[in-house]
Parts: sequence; C-alpha cells; structure tokens
Amino acid sequence: TAEGVHLIGYHKQDGQYREEFIPITNVLDVSCGTGYTLILSISGLYGIGNNSYGQLGIGIKSDYESLTLIPIDNVKHMSCQYLTSFILLTDGTVYQCGENKQKLTTSKDYYITLPTKTLLTDVINVVSSHEHTIFLKDGSYHGVGSDYHHQIGKHTSKDRDVLRSNLYQV
Repeated sequence: TAEGVHLIGYHKQDGQYREEFIPITNVLDVSCGTGYTLILSISGLYGIGNNSYGQLGIGIKSDYESLTLIPIDNVKHMSCQYLTSFILLTDGTVYQCGENKQKLTTSKDYYITLPTKTLLTDVINVVSSHEHTIFLKDGSYHGVGSDYHHQIGKHTSKDRDVLRSNLYQV
C-alpha cells in the first residue's frame, strides 16, 4: 500500500503465521530470504528479520524485529539467496552480506556482516533463488551456488555442494 508493506510470515515465538504491517513509504523494491526481508525505498535500504549470518548487513549477527537501515547508498536492486544478500548499485557493482560460501569477495570470513564489494562489475540485474544466484551482464550471465539440477548451466557434476562460478554467453 502507499502507507507501507504487508509481510506474512511464520513467527517462531508463538509458532503461528500472521500478517505484519511495516510502516515504510515510497517502496521501490522488496526481496525475501530465509526468514528475512530487504526493502528498498526512496530513503534507503532496510532489513528486518533473521540475521544469523549477517545477511541484513548491519554489522552484527542478531535478529531484528523492527526495520533497520542498512549502511549503503545508491542501491538499484537487491536479491536474497537463502542466507546471503546481494545488493546491486547503480554503477553496476554488487555488494554481498551474509553467508560467504561463494567467495565472491576478497573476504575470507564465512560471515560477512556489512555490505562488502564483490569482484563482479558491470552487472545489470541480479536474481536469486534458495540455492543459486544469477548475475545478468550485457549479453552474458554469471551463476553461483548449487547446480544440482543444472540450473546454472553447463555443469556435469551432480555434487550438490560444488559451487560454480562461470560466465556464460546468452
């Protein structure tokens, strides 16, 4: 609505599903991960919910029950993959926070609690599912994550834990 965002989710305190209203206006984009939500508005990027891997990008690993501003500017789009958040900036760079299985940053930490610049540039869009993420570039894409069902493409192994990072021409 014009006054905010309605979220429906499972509340671990009472084991019930319920709707919650988040009073934020001028919403441009929303992305949902496992137990958490990122909301982009004209006034900035916000996160709420599960933050056990630092995926909200606020510098610590603890859950947030209220909307929290994420310290990053010039956000174009964001996409949540399980416990990892990818944030696309207007200049085509991508930042990451949360689980660092893909090793797309120079960070050796398993948990990235603040938005950290990845090695990806000139990205047009980023789309995630539960186990993989696709970064769209001009005429090609970069896929990371599980390729168990060949969802990233051109993969011959059935090893679910193998991470692939390949650039494919479309």
